[in-house]
Amino acid sequence: MALIIQLLAMGGDNEVGWEYQKQFVANLEAKVVGSSSGTFKGVADGEYVVGITYEEAALKYERAGANLKVVYPVEGSSKVPSPIAIIKGGKNTENAKKFVDFILSKDVQDLMGDLNRRTVRTDVQLPSIMVPNDKLGDIPYDTVWVGENKDRIMGLWKNLIVGR
Repeated sequence: MALIIQLLAMGGDNEVGWEYQKQFVANLEAKVVGSSSGTFKGVADGEYVVGITYEEAALKYERAGANLKVVYPVEGSSKVPSPIAIIKGGKNTENAKKFVDFILSKDVQDLMGDLNRRTVRTDVQLPSIMVPNDKLGDIPYDTVWVGENKDRIMGLWKNLIVGR
């Protein structure tokens, strides 16, 4: 997800975007961490100056007093929600609907910020540690397109990392 958002923010899935990625990898000296937790842990421990990772865990580290600060790209980001769904034709559809209503309720969504998660509701205040949604940027993230292009994009990315 981070690769796609960065690619789109810096020119798109085209020569411009991939040239940026090539320069980005050169700046990384082709060092890519194998896990998301390695990113924020490595930054907090001073092993890395910067890392790109997901907001929830980085905010958890920051709130716990780790030696890191969450910053957001000035080029913008994407607001990709975590999905919740009901299986069509499932045995307990009515209970599933009640559960979805519960999860999306104001009471539960009010607690999301405490868990370093963004709410899906517009009537819930984000914690001050989070950049407001309207300041985050709105780079479109098309999950269908990503799924259709995942293998190609990951192949290009791996070539940048390994092919140096």
